[in-house]
Amino acid sequence: MRHALTGPEQPQERGSHGFTGTLSYLALGAALMYLADPDRGRRRRARLRDSLTHGTHVLRDAWNATSRDVSNRAHGALAYAKARLTRSPGSDEALELRVRARVGHVVSHPHAVKVDVSKGRVILSGLVLGHELDALLAYCRKVPGVRGVANLLTVYRQPGNVPSLQGGRPRRGRRLPLLDPNWSPTTRLATGLAGAALLLDGLRRSGISGAGRAALGLAMIARGTANLPLGMVLGYGRQRRIVEVHKVVDIHATVEQVFALWTDYEKFPCFLSTVYEVHRLAENRSRWVVAGPAGMRVEWISETTALVPNALIEWHSVDGSRVAHQGSIRFERNGAGGTRLTIRVRYIPPAGALGHAIAKLFRADAKSDLDAGLLRMKTALETGRLPHDAASAQGDNVPPLASAVPATHSGIGM
Repeated sequence: MRHALTGPEQPQERGSHGFTGTLSYLALGAALMYLADPDRGRRRRARLRDSLTHGTHVLRDAWNATSRDVSNRAHGALAYAKARLTRSPGSDEALELRVRARVGHVVSHPHAVKVDVSKGRVILSGLVLGHELDALLAYCRKVPGVRGVANLLTVYRQPGNVPSLQGGRPRRGRRLPLLDPNWSPTTRLATGLAGAALLLDGLRRSGISGAGRAALGLAMIARGTANLPLGMVLGYGRQRRIVEVHKVVDIHATVEQVFALWTDYEKFPCFLSTVYEVHRLAENRSRWVVAGPAGMRVEWISETTALVPNALIEWHSVDGSRVAHQGSIRFERNGAGGTRLTIRVRYIPPAGALGHAIAKLFRADAKSDLDAGLLRMKTALETGRLPHDAASAQGDNVPPLASAVPATHSGIGM
């Protein structure tokens, strides 16, 4: 009877493992196809190897920083526990440091407050804003070892023209470490370990409970790894992650040549492998179709905001675009008969910081694509020929070679 009850459950369990195994094999096959591509596989493997080497160095530095932070916090906790058990207030110097740390939590201009300690009695002098006075006094009285607080502060209702009270940021007092946007290495480690435990527990369970635990675990791991608010990590909310790209490149071609090619952006598919189409809609507007995550087509409308012939191009995406971005290109003569390009681009990744990190690992982010596109463009301008791998995915959209590269001037390319 026992065998009869447990027997029917076995095929279902094998089916579940079979489905998971199938997904694993599909993922492995896709990765092998990506890395073993006959045309670009060698380059992709080299880039992946470089990325893994860089990741190893980053992990090593992160481990060292986390180890130091955990050690320091452990020593601090032991010292605090010892002081509480022995009822020893410590020296006046140590007490002064504790009070100064509390001042920075509640006062927007801590440099304007002077702290002196004598036999456990705290003397506060200097300048403070009126709405911060009560919180400051209360926080100082709560510091372990403080026997009393003497208030000699000069209070101002408004900063007025007082230099010491200008600027500054409002303080919210002491908060839980998890509520701070920037976490310490110890908090990140603890959150990551807890997230990993939740993820493993969720994968062992079935139904909504297992999916919820796994999703929460993934969110905790992503938050601890990126050290950014979850909205920035996943790409939602008002404070989404902004990625900045800055490139400087010298091209052995005249400013007029380079500027002519950059303003004829309908031919960009010849150089940027992820750009499918560019159509001019008006004098200062154009529609772009590019390859997004997993090959998905992404479109946006770009508007040119500044155009100085042979000197400057500035643009931004219009409101409502799926990829919000802005950028500028400066054209300067480099003194060697060529042109120096200074490119700055700021954009918000569609999938947030997590999607940007994954894309960067596989060299599918905007910076990697821009690097490859600039190299193709530099080759075309200096040699008069398109690279063999230019716009390989664009098919019939690729313009003829003669129309893609401006006519070379005498003396260029020598």
